[in-house]
Amino acid sequence: QLGDLGEALANATYSQKQERDADDYGYEFLQKGGKNPWAMAYSFRRLKAMQEEAGAQKNSKINQLFSTHPDLDVRIKRMEERATTEGIAEPTTTCAE
Repeated sequence: QLGDLGEALANATYSQKQERDADDYGYEFLQKGGKNPWAMAYSFRRLKAMQEEAGAQKNSKINQLFSTHPDLDVRIKRMEERATTEGIAEPTTTCAE
């Protein structure tokens, strides 16, 4: 059982790295396409709001540890920090929901 637990943890960690890489790819894809990459943070904010509207509770630390997706708050912060560091202005308006 301990081996299964270790394997699950290793796979979740690897998958989270893939998700971070995918986030970076999406950010760069937007930039190369002439779009404002703040859209990444906005899309994660919207996804978080949808989860909350659906009644999803913040996962426990144990569930986060084995999750294949990084925490949405971390993803939002990461994209916002990247755009800010790169000097990209946050849009003053966003698309209507």
